[in-house]
Amino acid sequence: MLWASIGWYSSFILSFVFSLVTARLLTPAEFGLVGMVLVIVVVAQLFADSGTRAALVHREGDDLADAVSTAMVSVPLAGFVGSCVIAACSSLIASFYHEPRLVWIAFTMSWLLFIFSLSIVPDALLQRRLDLRIRRAVIDPLSIVGYGVTVIVLALAGLGPWSLVIGQFVSFTIITAGAWWLAKPRFRKGRPSWDVYRSIARYGRGLLAANMVESVEAQAAPVVLGRGVDTHAVGLWQAGMRLGKLPLTGIVQVTGGVVFSALSRLKHDLPRFRAVASEALQMNSMLIVPVGVTFMTMGVPIMGVVYGSEWRGAGVVLQFIGFWAICLGLSDNGREIFKALGRPMLVARGAAFETAAAILYLGVLWGTGHLSLWAVALGRAISGGVLACTYIVQAHRLGALRVGEQWRAVRASMGAGLVQAGVMWGLHWYLSHEWPHWDVVDGFVPTIAGLGVVLAVFLVGVAVYAVTLWMLDRESIRRLRKNLQTSIAGRRA
Repeated sequence: MLWASIGWYSSFILSFVFSLVTARLLTPAEFGLVGMVLVIVVVAQLFADSGTRAALVHREGDDLADAVSTAMVSVPLAGFVGSCVIAACSSLIASFYHEPRLVWIAFTMSWLLFIFSLSIVPDALLQRRLDLRIRRAVIDPLSIVGYGVTVIVLALAGLGPWSLVIGQFVSFTIITAGAWWLAKPRFRKGRPSWDVYRSIARYGRGLLAANMVESVEAQAAPVVLGRGVDTHAVGLWQAGMRLGKLPLTGIVQVTGGVVFSALSRLKHDLPRFRAVASEALQMNSMLIVPVGVTFMTMGVPIMGVVYGSEWRGAGVVLQFIGFWAICLGLSDNGREIFKALGRPMLVARGAAFETAAAILYLGVLWGTGHLSLWAVALGRAISGGVLACTYIVQAHRLGALRVGEQWRAVRASMGAGLVQAGVMWGLHWYLSHEWPHWDVVDGFVPTIAGLGVVLAVFLVGVAVYAVTLWMLDRESIRRLRKNLQTSIAGRRA
């Protein structure tokens, strides 16, 4: 947990710094141009994985070596086939978006899928061994540095959107090479077989279905914006999502990977299983709620200060991401529970409800002609709420975590978050009333001053949250501190 936390914080800082620089070198339209293709690559990555990563982590018995050897054949093969399909469809992609420049961009970026597929098996082995220290603390930050430096240098050289394309290749290559170097998977130790592949596929098909459904929901928005609005809107959408997900996915990755491995080993001991699941939910909510509240109250000024006035329109996306983040803290815990219990189809069911809500909402927007950036962002928040409610009910029905237990785990952080929101909204109103254009900045000095104001408001909000949480549930704070101390000491409970 400690090393994963170190990796998350360093990755967050590096991503934040590089995004602050690249946003001033490239336009939202250029980011949107690359983003239109990247959504297709992201969806295709799920086919290459097909739940194999989780299947290897969860697998029991004496045939693990055979499973690893089988996956080392099937996963890269799927990645290669997927890359060829995307490359062959590059002209169709450009025609769909009415953007001729996408032909060669799509053809080139299609091979990111193959590079990604090579990292799946070694990453699964590292997660299974709970040996993610160097992977999270070194490789992930290094990939961000490689991406950021490449984009900055090539953008200054005038390559425009191609700087982002090449930067993605550098990042994917570093992650894949690092995973192989750390895991050292041995192909010859086992024997690939069709029967083992079928057993992996049986476990993974539920996760594949869930991931596909979730990915369709997540990527539908930029596709609709690219087709129905323009590349500028896609760039703003992805900027808000990228900045919003930096701290949120970091928290989920730090806790989720460890929690899934721990729960998988406790699936036959239901009392301990429920205790660990409840504590994980409580920790997730305690960490995610203050971040989500900050985005909900300060989304527009954060985007204006961090990326510049040209990107201020992405602030509405960040505000709705704040609500989605709080729902993520509730739903992701359920996801790990269902995977650990060997019930991945429940993940697919929840994702199906989420996607149905999102597609229905986007369809209404398209049909009524009310398609806009803020309306699409609202749909993201609605679908996140649907998913959270679905997972809460499913975990209750499964007997893994009752609704009452889930409420007791999150009620203190939710109450503290409401107090934090009131304080931060008050500060935002005061600043906007006294200095109407304080968050419209361009230039080095105004940006630094604006960042200072945003940071001050954030620190005040977090302080109010922490004090309120301490007043509502001191025992939770003590347990969180104890867990952190245990991680620092290198012990495992």
